[in-house]
Amino acid sequence: MNRIDNHIGGENAAPLGGGYLDNVDPATGAVYSQVADSDARDVVRAVDAADAAFPAWSRTPARERSAVLLRIADLSRMELRVFLDEEDLDLVRVGQSLPVLVDALEGEELTGRVIWISSEAEFTPKNVQTRQARTQLVYAVKLEVGNLDGRLHIGMPAEVRVSP
Repeated sequence: MNRIDNHIGGENAAPLGGGYLDNVDPATGAVYSQVADSDARDVVRAVDAADAAFPAWSRTPARERSAVLLRIADLSRMELRVFLDEEDLDLVRVGQSLPVLVDALEGEELTGRVIWISSEAEFTPKNVQTRQARTQLVYAVKLEVGNLDGRLHIGMPAEVRVSP
């Protein structure tokens, strides 16, 4: 199960109390991740990190600060990162629309638009399920998926259909 930690001082940080809360899909009632159940100690860590970051942040031009904050807050578009084998790479292009299946939406097909394709191969990320799959070289591809109704949440498992 995917656990979502606090983000403090530019790093993911487990809650000091060690507790997590279930993140439930309202459409299905299924638990799809867990989020940090933070307490006052975590808040103190976050405030201390914010105080330390403030001098550099305050020197950042307002337009850059605004862009960062708007990107954090805007969940009307979600980014999905998938990994393709080299032989599938020629089947996708930037700007192309592809069908997206989100596990929690039980077979409903959404549409994602390819916004970036890596130019370099990498090893499959550690969170892939099998050892064999983790040792393969793949290419990262990012898609943008509309989320105006708010049904999609960060960390929800999904897949993309790529066909010739």
